Parts: sequence; C-alpha cells; structure tokens
Amino acid sequence: MSDRWIMLLAVLAPMLCGFVGLLVPSRLALGRTLVMVVGMALSFVMLVSVGVRDEPSGWSYLPQLGIDFYFLTVRLGRFFALLVTGMGTLIAA
Repeated sequence: MSDRWIMLLAVLAPMLCGFVGLLVPSRLALGRTLVMVVGMALSFVMLVSVGVRDEPSGWSYLPQLGIDFYFLTVRLGRFFALLVTGMGTLIAA
C-alpha cells in the first residue's frame, strides 16, 4: 500500500471509528470507548509506519482548476501528528 493511502487512512481512522462508536448502544459504554480508542491507536500506528518524505504524495482533485490534494510528511508535522494521536489515545483509554 502506498504512503498516500496510509496517510489518508490515518487521517480518516479516528473519524470513522468515532462514527462507529456512536452506533454502539449507550449501555455498552466500554465498547463505545474501546472502538474510539482503537481508531486513535490505529491512526498512531499508521503514522509511525509512514516515513518522512521530502516530496509530497497525493492526488489531482480537480485538474481543470489546478486543485490538488497532497500529504507532505515533514519531521515537525509528523512529530505533532504523533503527539496528538498518542496523547489522544492515552487520554481516551
């Protein structure tokens, strides 16, 4: 799987697991929390697996208008992404 798909899944994993967690009945609070923590932990693991790249990777979204969608994984951005997902996982757990 290419880095751009991993990055897209890392961005979408907490949101998708959050929506799935809302579908879990409220009487199963532990199950709801577990689903959301798994989403954040999955995002953290995906961000760790993607290396730091100097060139962007992404897609041409609307080439007629010159609008593109790219991920650029520089060291500082990756550090803060790992910091946010790691602390979010620890707080939610």
